[in-house]
Amino acid sequence: MLMSPITAYFTIRKDVMRLSSRKQRRKVVIAGRYMRSIQYTLNSDPDVRRTRAPKTEISSVAQEAMNLKHSWQKLKALIAANFSPTDLVVTLTYRDASLPPTRRAAENRLKLFIRRLRAERRADGKELRYCYVTELGHSSGRLHHHMILNSTGDDFEIIRRLWAKDGDNIDFAPIWTKGYDGWARYLSKEPREIGRHYVGERMWRSSMGLIKPQIYCGWVDASDRLTAPPGASEIDCQSRTNGYGEFTFIECMLPADTTTDSLALISDLG
Repeated sequence: MLMSPITAYFTIRKDVMRLSSRKQRRKVVIAGRYMRSIQYTLNSDPDVRRTRAPKTEISSVAQEAMNLKHSWQKLKALIAANFSPTDLVVTLTYRDASLPPTRRAAENRLKLFIRRLRAERRADGKELRYCYVTELGHSSGRLHHHMILNSTGDDFEIIRRLWAKDGDNIDFAPIWTKGYDGWARYLSKEPREIGRHYVGERMWRSSMGLIKPQIYCGWVDASDRLTAPPGASEIDCQSRTNGYGEFTFIECMLPADTTTDSLALISDLG
């Protein structure tokens, strides 16, 4: 069967473990058009593991490069999977007379705003997708909200009208101004820098039904070098080699015409 170049890139043979002793692990994270991919030597010899320092272990370094446990990385993947670069980042602030006394009160105000915005969109047959954080400004100490939401083309006046009772200073910016990475770091800066306000606090909140990033793992022959998929725009590329093995890490944006069908065979990863 003839495959497109992008599909062939993700077609990893399940039988490579049986056919070759020179094998490497490949892991791929896809969130919308955003992709993180890594290929590395995985040493399973317990004697070797005991005799080398953790800092020199290639598989550990590789896993760290792909780690999505950090808050801003999780948020970055969530934004990339659900929002396009032309979608909006909205900052909502309060006038003095309407400033909520507590963070919980501010959260309740925003939830009411979201319900009203959802109702407006639903009446026009449009969906609402969002994620947001509530912050206490470092310099001003004033509660405010940063919200990422899908753009419909009629957002500015509607949002201004719905927020008018609480404030009139609203900032709008498309996601592309900082990119997925920049906004994820910016929106998660308060809990990362000063900590959570209470145990178990969620660092951000989001609408239900958002698409989760897809994570796939499989084995490849060591001669199958990791490169960016055809037509992809490379963001970052790293590699490291030592006496125990090697790893290559690539972060990129997939081509705009990449479709779910063209990535279907990635599910064959074993």
